Amino acid sequence: MKASTCAQPGDLVADFALPWASQVTRELLGLPTEAAPELAGWLRLLSTGEAADGHLDSDWTKALSRFDVAGPGNPAGFLALCGLVLARDPEPAARLRREPRALPGALEELYRWSVMLGDSVTRIAREDAEVGGVRVRAGELVLISADAANRDPAVFDSPERLDIDRRPSAPHLRFGQGRHFCPAAALNRAQTEVALRALLDTVPGLRPAVAPEKIRWRQDHAVLLPEMIPVRW
Repeated sequence: MKASTCAQPGDLVADFALPWASQVTRELLGLPTEAAPELAGWLRLLSTGEAADGHLDSDWTKALSRFDVAGPGNPAGFLALCGLVLARDPEPAARLRREPRALPGALEELYRWSVMLGDSVTRIAREDAEVGGVRVRAGELVLISADAANRDPAVFDSPERLDIDRRPSAPHLRFGQGRHFCPAAALNRAQTEVALRALLDTVPGLRPAVAPEKIRWRQDHAVLLPEMIPVRW
């Protein structure tokens, strides 16, 4: 999106989150410029259920043969959510413009507060164990929800509240933990901070063009991502 003195319509998904994440992925992998639109179009690699029938096998085969990467789905999804938060709530947006040094801390709170993986992470128990008072037997499927863990009231005070000044006693689990920690965490933090700084500086009058309840979300998708986020500035 380009800044303007007029109230121009735009879409935080198609005009900001997807192009940014696709471009970073393209440059990181040394891909040609014309590969960026194709990467953006591969969000359907994250489709689930009936939405995936008929295309997922061929799409994954093509993706792995060309890039050996699923694309910008997770970074784009998170960028879109961050953009929506800044557009609908002018107070933290104005604060982050006045105090640029507060952005890294605000970003960590956004990682904790955001809900992205509706279907959770699947694991298979390798041995019998007891987790939270529940008996899990070897071979059973276990669904691990990082989103739920990041809003655990036993760990975070008022977990449903987005507080950019929050200093939690425990870290969020957006990138996993231990040997399952995401190897691209540092990259995601860096690209998201730069992207949000550019958004804050370029379009200071950013605001939603529709009521939040009218935003449509992608159905049958592993990553929770709006179909579009209409905005004005």
